[in-house]
Amino acid sequence: MKFAILTGEITFKRTVTVRIPSATKVDGYDDHSFKMLFRHMPDAEAEAGMKALEGLVGDALRVKLNDQDVAVAAGWEDMIGEDGKPVPYSETLLREALGNLYFRAAYRRAYQDGVAGEGRRGN
Repeated sequence: MKFAILTGEITFKRTVTVRIPSATKVDGYDDHSFKMLFRHMPDAEAEAGMKALEGLVGDALRVKLNDQDVAVAAGWEDMIGEDGKPVPYSETLLREALGNLYFRAAYRRAYQDGVAGEGRRGN
């Protein structure tokens, strides 16, 4: 495929698999997956975000990191609630989910893998 100059916003979709320690399997995990639509953060915006983190600790740092996580979000698919019904994307729900370590780690890993070109490759 030939490369075209990219001038607009770049979005990409990644499967996010959240591994949660199992309540029923000894030393096991339960995998929960959904699809996340991410927005690539341009270098200048990422650098400004990193600069904004300087000197922050505790809750202030967590809030700024979550702000960056929200800034790269563009939507999700296959997200369901405890009742099994689809849950539409919202910034409020994403922020709530980011409060969970397992979700946060999987979300950030999926974004980084997408930006770095890591993960599954098809033929």
